[in-house]
Amino acid sequence: MARRTNEHLRRVPGLLLILGALTAFAPMSIDRYLPSLPTLRLVLATDAASVQLTLVAFCIGLAGGQLVYGPAAGMFAYIAGSPFVFIELHHVPASAYGWLFGANALGLIATWQLNRYALYRLTAT
Repeated sequence: MARRTNEHLRRVPGLLLILGALTAFAPMSIDRYLPSLPTLRLVLATDAASVQLTLVAFCIGLAGGQLVYGPAAGMFAYIAGSPFVFIELHHVPASAYGWLFGANALGLIATWQLNRYALYRLTAT
């Protein structure tokens, strides 16, 4: 059983690399797109407002993708975080699942506090 868990852990760095690349895709796309707006206006022989509409279309597409992906990711996280997945599929002892659940709860509380602190600092003027 321990061998299967170790094989599973070897895939984690690759998965983190893929998730990081996917997370960086939208900001990187905008960073590459914005400097080309003046050239795009010349190439398409149109006015600046029409070229800026392509940026609006990009942002609408990005927001639409998040509207579809967000609930799907939430459902996956709910299913993947269930006791069945950890105990039966990953062979985590039932006693250790309590520690995983507690660590997740502490992480959520810490993130909530960090967000609250950041919002307080940014909005307190």
